[in-house]
Amino acid sequence: MEALGGRYRLIEKIGTGGMSDVWRGHDAVLGRPVAVKVLTEGHADDSAFRDRMRREARAAARLCHPQVNTVYDLTEDGNAAPYMVMELIDGPSLAERLRIGPLPWRQATAICAEVAAGLAAAHAAGLVHRDVKPGNVMLGSSGAKLVDFGISAEIGEPGDLGHDGLVLGTPAYVAPERLTGAPALPASDVYALGVLLYKSLTGRLPWDVDTKSEVLRAHLLTSPRPLPYVQGLPAEVADICRRALAKEPEARPSARELSRVCHHAVEGTEDLTMLLEPVPAARLRAFQRVRALVHGPRRVGLVAAGVLALGAIAVTTASAQSTPTGTTPARVPAAVADTAACQVTYRLWTDDGHAFTGDLTISNTGSDPLAGQNLTFTVPSNQQFTGDGWTQRGSAVHVQAGTLAPGGHQDLPFQGTYAGTNALPAAFTLGRSTCDPVLVGVSGVPSGAGNAPGAPDQPATANRPAAGAPAPQQPAPHPTKKHKKHGDD
Repeated sequence: MEALGGRYRLIEKIGTGGMSDVWRGHDAVLGRPVAVKVLTEGHADDSAFRDRMRREARAAARLCHPQVNTVYDLTEDGNAAPYMVMELIDGPSLAERLRIGPLPWRQATAICAEVAAGLAAAHAAGLVHRDVKPGNVMLGSSGAKLVDFGISAEIGEPGDLGHDGLVLGTPAYVAPERLTGAPALPASDVYALGVLLYKSLTGRLPWDVDTKSEVLRAHLLTSPRPLPYVQGLPAEVADICRRALAKEPEARPSARELSRVCHHAVEGTEDLTMLLEPVPAARLRAFQRVRALVHGPRRVGLVAAGVLALGAIAVTTASAQSTPTGTTPARVPAAVADTAACQVTYRLWTDDGHAFTGDLTISNTGSDPLAGQNLTFTVPSNQQFTGDGWTQRGSAVHVQAGTLAPGGHQDLPFQGTYAGTNALPAAFTLGRSTCDPVLVGVSGVPSGAGNAPGAPDQPATANRPAAGAPAPQQPAPHPTKKHKKHGDD
């Protein structure tokens, strides 16, 4: 393969998503290994995706900190696909490590200390990361590193509402104030890091939730479950985790304080770098296959941006719950995106309170063809799907998909009726594979999560709650052009 720009030789693809591929590369000029992120065909000419890559590169380039992944170069060479050259981190993501189970408290606390230090540097430079999560923390030989500033914002920048009133981020790690349209605040990153620390220590989220809509409601309405007993965990670490999860931004510690407290807790026990040693390769062997939206064992972090639109359901009387008391980890499902080789975009275009129309896009986000298989999802019994090719038996809805080449997609329009609430399905199965769900509802129309559990940790974008505020304009009528996929990167 010809070297990019006559300089960067691509050796091995180590990550792929709906928007870009990440390669292990070699810089022929400086003679060093690098990671090269290249926009995929179909996205390279899209100005929105080019702008996003440019934004990510410029944000990271403003920072010089050992706990932030270094960006070396960004090239937009005429008609060639844009690419970004970064430091190669030869280790797994924290998300991969957590699939094995929770971490020993010293290791979890050391990782939190280093990520908080990287965030403190970003905040000092006027940046809010906005997507702090285990998948964006890489564990290399030099410690934990924060990656992927693709949706970062300047401190004080107006609420990160995209088109259709959507908030970018990952549902399990989105701070409450972001769901209500607050400007970009460093405290939002601290909240996400509090969730990350809690999960690193316990292997689960701070709430008893099964779906994305439930986790978003929990951010707003449910007090986090107190940390269970962790042998040896210093009280100050438990306390700083509790404070980081405060609903009010002003009640949270700064990233600098969080780093200081966590660093002090492990200081003198072992060297931080030793605490952050990668997991032995044999224990990660099950996670070696690179799939769409998966943080490969040797890749930089990728943003997987989907859409979850809750409309008016996020704040309702029915949503209010007392703090859960269950402690069974099995209630928190694994992230769908961790194994997905397909993505389903489910979008409502119209909803008059009784009938609805929309379309469903099946995308092959993997590297192998997908033979035509049956797509299945469940809806409440008060919903009925109609239209050519659609069948419904009880709560199960079925449609036959065609054969999809890697990167290909199929658009399937649908229509139906309902009584009461028009819930959005939360999980989709293609054959025997679970697909990464991307859900978009009509703004301002009551809609909820379907019966099938989703994945709270899965990267997505979420629609801020509409309760107490005028409903935004509904989307334009269904376009005649091909359905636009939301990029996954």
